[in-house]
Formats: sequence, C-alpha cells, structure tokens
Amino acid sequence: MQEMGNCAFQRYKNRRVSPDNFKEENEENPKDSHIEEYKDNIELGRCHKCSGEIVEALVHFRRCLEISHIIETKSKEIESLSEIGVAYYDIGNYEMALDSFLKMYDCSKKSMDNCGTKAATSNLAAVYEITGKNLEAIQMYKEHIETCSENDRPSEVILTHYDIAMIYQKLDDTEAANEHLMVAFDLSSMRKHPHEKLVVCSQLANLYCKKGALDDALQYFEGALKAAKKLNAEIDMQRTHKQIGEVYLSLKQYSDAEFNYNETLRLAKKIGDKTTLAMAHMHLSLLYRAMGKKEDARYHKKQAVRINANIKKLPNGTNFTNLSVPGVCQSPE
Repeated sequence: MQEMGNCAFQRYKNRRVSPDNFKEENEENPKDSHIEEYKDNIELGRCHKCSGEIVEALVHFRRCLEISHIIETKSKEIESLSEIGVAYYDIGNYEMALDSFLKMYDCSKKSMDNCGTKAATSNLAAVYEITGKNLEAIQMYKEHIETCSENDRPSEVILTHYDIAMIYQKLDDTEAANEHLMVAFDLSSMRKHPHEKLVVCSQLANLYCKKGALDDALQYFEGALKAAKKLNAEIDMQRTHKQIGEVYLSLKQYSDAEFNYNETLRLAKKIGDKTTLAMAHMHLSLLYRAMGKKEDARYHKKQAVRINANIKKLPNGTNFTNLSVPGVCQSPE
C-alpha cells in the first residue's frame, strides 16, 4: 500500500470539486443561454482533461470562469477556479495551480461557502505539500479538518489527520506524527470503518517499528490485518503478513514468523505477485537458517532465485502482477 499523501485532494481532483448542493444564486433569472453554455463548456473541459488534453480543457474552463462572472454565480466561479487549478496541477504548473486555488479560497470565504472552502483548503494543501511548503500545507490541512468537522465529515477528518502525520514524518517530528495518527486511530475506532482503520493502523505500526517499539508495532499490524480481512484486500493482507513476519523474526519468535511468511507466500501465489513471492521465499530461507533447518533454507532460497530469474526475463523487466486486484486507498483514493 502506498503512502497516501493528500488523501483529500485525491478525492476531489478527478470529479466536480464544487458539489451540486451549492446554492445557485441568481439562476432563477432568465440567463438560461449562459447557463447552458456554462454546462457545455464544463463538460467539454472535463472530457478533454480525462483525455489528457489539458490545454484544450483550460480553454473551456476559462470560458466557464468568464460566464460565472457574467451571471454572477459564486458557486460556478468556485467550480471554474477549481477545475483550472486542478488542470494546472496535473501538468505540474504549481504556480498557476496555486493562483487559482487561492482565488477559489477567497471566493469561498467571502461567499461563506463551506463546501468551496473545504475543497479549496484541500487543494491548497496539495500544492503546498508537493512544492515543499510543509508548514503552509499543515495550516491548510488543519483548516480543512475544522471545516470538515463543522460539516460532519468524519472520514475526511480522519484521513486529513493522516496527511498531517505524513508531513510531520518527513520533517522527522515523530511525536507530532504520532499525535495526529492517534487522533485518527481513535476516530476510526469509533466509526468502525475498516478502510480508515487499515490506513491508520498500518502507518502507526510503521512508526512504532522505526522507534523500535516492536510490541506496539505488532498491535497495530494486527489491527491493520483485521481491517484488510474485512475488506478482503488481499494485497494489503499479503503486505501486512510479511511485515508481521519480519517483526516476529526480529523478536526470534520463529513459529509466529513462519506462519506469517507462509501466509504471505500463499497470498502472493493467489494474486500472482511474483516479486513478493520471491521475497517470501527468501524470508523463509533466512528464517529456516536461523532455526537451523538447512534443507528448508536451501529449498526456499532456490525458489527465490528461480522466480527472480523468471521475472528478469519478462519484456522490459515488466512484472505482470496485481492486475485485477485493487489495493486499498492507493493515491490517492
């Protein structure tokens, strides 16, 4: 499972940022032709964006912005600015993306549009984070949490605490990262949503591994595994079994390590993940060597070497794995 990184932005960027429930002021006025032109342009822009034709998309989104000013409809202005910003973000023009998102934020604030503010803070955090402005990103994330809390969006709150924790980890502030992850853990435990629990438990476990607190790490790995099983997320089950096996091997609890490595092996075979399959064989080889089972160690090492050799023979080093099994919360969502 990849680290998510700006979960909230990923939830918005490929769909309409300004939801349909925005109040549409002035639309009862006889401006139907402009409204129809707006709708046509927004859909054409999205079609071009989905096809990767960003320059063409921007032409339509800018026209939408012009129309929003003509009909004086703030919700459409917010929507247009969002689409323009996301288009620039997609092509890596973060300066122009930031300009659009700041205008979107100001427009949302002035019109007291909470939905627009929620989207704008997420978008701004994404730009600040990717451009290395971590403190500004954290500030936007915190405002995003505040807005989501006021509008009863607990899932957004949980995953945004996760996003803040990821930044603090980049800044080597493990205490602050742990603080936000624990808030996310408590909230996800109350909601009992396995997807959120999987994401948060996995990162807490990794954090405790880095701190050398292996017993705590095991507790959260087990929580992540339980959530992955509820979701039937086999890629995450495979990954978590491997991580649990590594912890037990470090603790020299060999039977527990053996069970988890064999589960990794079983799931890798089922999924068809050759890379992880070879890795599981190699881990089992190391385990059996530590246990003094030399024949078993040699067998699994041979299997790992054989599988790796076959992987290298694939065209361009391609490893055709996991094609039909989606991971959980891949970044974004």
